[in-house]
Amino acid sequence: MQERMLNNSAVSEALRLLWEMRTHQALMGYFAILHSSRGEESDKGVSVNFKAFYDRFCKVKGGPHPYIKIFTQDSLKWQNKNVAGSYSPSSVRAVSPLRKVVDIVGEGRQAKYVLKEQHYSQACAHLAFNNKIPIELFSAVLFRDHLIHAEEGKEPEEVLRDAFLSEFIGSENGGSIWISLLVGFLFRRMFHGLNNCYF
Repeated sequence: MQERMLNNSAVSEALRLLWEMRTHQALMGYFAILHSSRGEESDKGVSVNFKAFYDRFCKVKGGPHPYIKIFTQDSLKWQNKNVAGSYSPSSVRAVSPLRKVVDIVGEGRQAKYVLKEQHYSQACAHLAFNNKIPIELFSAVLFRDHLIHAEEGKEPEEVLRDAFLSEFIGSENGGSIWISLLVGFLFRRMFHGLNNCYF
């Protein structure tokens, strides 16, 4: 097992390619909820610490705002700092595309986010506009400042896919059909821009 880190040019290219895709910015909120559920299908929902999620995966030093938007259709590439407020029950309106993917139960800090049945296909339709998100590109941006554990002999795209599955699904759920459905939503081989992505 080795530890690797992505180089800056690979991360920049991954982000550029993701920005070219038609996606809704609430797609990142879906991944925050997914991360909190870690592959568990719970009809009671989960509490989500959006700020901690954004701090871990979207925080960038030196920008005009603390968080970069990984998914966006507009020219504004920065998320406002009140990410928790952006996903609060009062902010996510009934007509929001995110409501097609999750139910929100409760109010304020007590709110629970419940992934709907077949949420991955709903996310694909309403938050990714039927695009398949290249898992390698998304992982390259998510793990840009992280050491990635890599088994010897694995190709970079396999390492990035494994890192995503470990972080968002959890190894204890490795045999679930849930994973194949989610990866079907995420995965598309589109790795041409990330050659030599390790130091």
